Amino acid sequence: MKGGKYNHASVGISEKMNEFYSFRSKWGFCEEHPFYFDKEYKRTILCSIYEINVSSEVYYKLKEEIKEFKSKKNDLHYSHISFFLGFFGIKHNLSKGYYCSNFVAEILCKSGALNLAKDSSVYLPNDFLKEEVNLQFEGLAQELCLQNWFQYSNLKEMID
Repeated sequence: MKGGKYNHASVGISEKMNEFYSFRSKWGFCEEHPFYFDKEYKRTILCSIYEINVSSEVYYKLKEEIKEFKSKKNDLHYSHISFFLGFFGIKHNLSKGYYCSNFVAEILCKSGALNLAKDSSVYLPNDFLKEEVNLQFEGLAQELCLQNWFQYSNLKEMID
């Protein structure tokens, strides 16, 4: 999008990196499982994981924001209109329509996890690279899968 590296954003709240949430055009609000590859090409998608250090209070607020979206899941949808407005930098407020990075920016802002440089309605995935975030991983999705499996499996405990 606009010449950037990334075209999708989601937010994760689990240390094991197995709980991610976003908006997708087919499903609207959804939980994503980054280590399940239903199509071969997804293994070679470039991805990155960033960490934001937050207080317990902010973490609780993030969980509450996600819980609220889960409870309204059937009323929410992916909005192509919202995406196009955001892509062209036009601030807007469609209360039930989101696109991926718009959703992520909104809950990070509402929870106090990030003070955003611009309105959440115009955030694109690459805009997060300009925020105060800590790079934890950058590479292919299949590499992240292997790294995550090793880090959180019993095998690691046996080797240590």
